[in-house]
Amino acid sequence: MKHIRGFGTLYQRAGSRNWYIEFYHQGRVIRRSAGTEEERKAGKFLIAEVAKARSAGGAYAMEQERLTFDALIEDVGDDYKINGKRSLRSLRVRMIHLRPIFGGMRALKITTAMMVRYQRNRLGEDATPASVNREIALLKRAFNLAAKNGVISKANVPAFPQQLEENNVREGFVDRAGFEAVRDAMPDYLHDPLTFAFRTGWRIGAVRGLRWSSVDYDNQMITLERSNSKNKRPWLLPLDDPELFAVIERAWQRRRLDCLHVFHHEGRPLAESTFRKYWPKATAEAGLSGLLIHDLRRSAARNLVRAGVHENVAMAITGHKTRAIFDRYNIIAEDDLREAIRRQSEYLAAQTNRPKVMPIRQACDQTVIEPCAFRRTPTPASRRKAPANEVVSCAPMRGDADGFGLKILRPYGHAGSSPALGTNFLAILAAIFRAKDFPGRQVLRTDFAGDFG
Repeated sequence: MKHIRGFGTLYQRAGSRNWYIEFYHQGRVIRRSAGTEEERKAGKFLIAEVAKARSAGGAYAMEQERLTFDALIEDVGDDYKINGKRSLRSLRVRMIHLRPIFGGMRALKITTAMMVRYQRNRLGEDATPASVNREIALLKRAFNLAAKNGVISKANVPAFPQQLEENNVREGFVDRAGFEAVRDAMPDYLHDPLTFAFRTGWRIGAVRGLRWSSVDYDNQMITLERSNSKNKRPWLLPLDDPELFAVIERAWQRRRLDCLHVFHHEGRPLAESTFRKYWPKATAEAGLSGLLIHDLRRSAARNLVRAGVHENVAMAITGHKTRAIFDRYNIIAEDDLREAIRRQSEYLAAQTNRPKVMPIRQACDQTVIEPCAFRRTPTPASRRKAPANEVVSCAPMRGDADGFGLKILRPYGHAGSSPALGTNFLAILAAIFRAKDFPGRQVLRTDFAGDFG
């Protein structure tokens, strides 16, 4: 046995010629084989391992090498349970596709290239980009959680591939007549919960889980419990809609003491599979094949906004937490587009067709220049703005005495607009030279007043 000060110990086991190393890391004893029979090489190996342990912090390389994909996912599941997240079921579903590829693999062996191949193969299996993105996101969550817990160093967390472009913006919606046609094709005991979903915009899961403890029948108010809300936020729903209150009244008459749920079938809570079982056939009979149950939620959001309800209030009714998600539901229908085009047409028709800007050449043609007798006037008077078709300025040709000058008339309808008048210096100069009867063209000195630029 040999002790290296500041690092650890070298020793040999009975019956073995190889050297072993021993050192302390964060209060734990680390022992492993140096893989050599030479003491000098074993000493270098000890120094290198201690350096790795110190640089890695809580995630020592030896522990990282033993870390597996299954251990990472197990930690994610524990995190979901501890924090009460509802994604545990989704985790199990996504593991169906991840485990055959990454199951049993060392975490350090998982690379970016492997994840890119996984994306390509999953798309080849007709998986949607959104599903593939969620599966890669689970893998990313596992690595980030391990790094946060000190199980693996951040340097060993692989770079994750860019997310696939998703085209999952929902576009389906249904009007009242279409909804009633679909509802009437469903079993009778599903009519009221569907009407409730269409009128409130609640998720079908929240409708199924609604209990009588949340209903204040006398005050006509429903308070959705936090535990029954997907975004973990309770919200209020007044029952001022007569048809909505009629749904609760019928449910009250069918209320059973052995069932806590508002909507049930013979005392048994409604399952999500019950709706999905009859929905495709009902939409086909109504001529609305492809309509989703979740489209009722989107339709309610659109109906509230069209009815003039402020968007913040509409979000409070439907239970939308973020504006971005609410905007995805409030899609534009064909009638909305037609109305927008009609309003634009009326706005344009009300505008004048008189141009505000005139080309320089056209302005020169409309600028009238005539010789006139000139006598200098005081500066304040010369800077007054002249009305349309009146003298703007006179400029003496030489000296300060009386003489010939310019009489410039504004074109009608363009008073006070220098660009439209063509009062640009070059434009006026060109007009002067075109005046054949203008005396003294050899010498020009302009002293324009008014609003000329």
